[in-house]
Amino acid sequence: MKNNLTLLLVHKAFPSYTYTYLATLAVVFLVTDYLRYRSVVIFEGIAYVLCWITLTWGNGLLSVMFVELLYGTASSTEVAYYTYIYAKVDRDHYQKVTSYTYSAILAGRFMGGLTGQLLITFDLMNYHQLNYISLGCVSTALIFSLFLPSVKQSIYFHRQVNITQTPDQEAGQPDSHTSLQEIPKKDTLRQKLQNTKRYMLEDLKCAYGNA
Repeated sequence: MKNNLTLLLVHKAFPSYTYTYLATLAVVFLVTDYLRYRSVVIFEGIAYVLCWITLTWGNGLLSVMFVELLYGTASSTEVAYYTYIYAKVDRDHYQKVTSYTYSAILAGRFMGGLTGQLLITFDLMNYHQLNYISLGCVSTALIFSLFLPSVKQSIYFHRQVNITQTPDQEAGQPDSHTSLQEIPKKDTLRQKLQNTKRYMLEDLKCAYGNA
């Protein structure tokens, strides 16, 4: 019976995480950029809360598979958490905010592991009861994410384009050659997709080209 349960977990439950993570990782990157990070960060928090609710009170193989599916989805959306801060600061501060971000992550993992180990070592809680602490932590993170400031620009879909001004415009005078048709309008979704494709190709050439 124990061997059959192990086989079910290995062949049916645990692969759900890998397949979900792989299927959503490529898509969630573009969705994160289009929605400008904040909504995906909130979605990540909701997925983690549902994951720990199911893990704490769920029973059976389907519950385990659902936990793996939620955890894979939440893990793939971590790209929003890592890139949100870069959309809020200037390039000059990237190195500093990177150190802050990873320091917070590593400190949280250390404190979580240390707290759990101490509670188990001194027999203050069992492994199942630790899920209540995890649920409280992810719920708190979800509440904080609701108050995150919005982002006006992103890397691809909402890239800020610098418009070169004419000498008359720089002097504060209207340009007599500018017509209503030449005033930039808000891009449609199709135009944003085309621009995103062009930006991504440029980044790929810059990253992997010989130039």
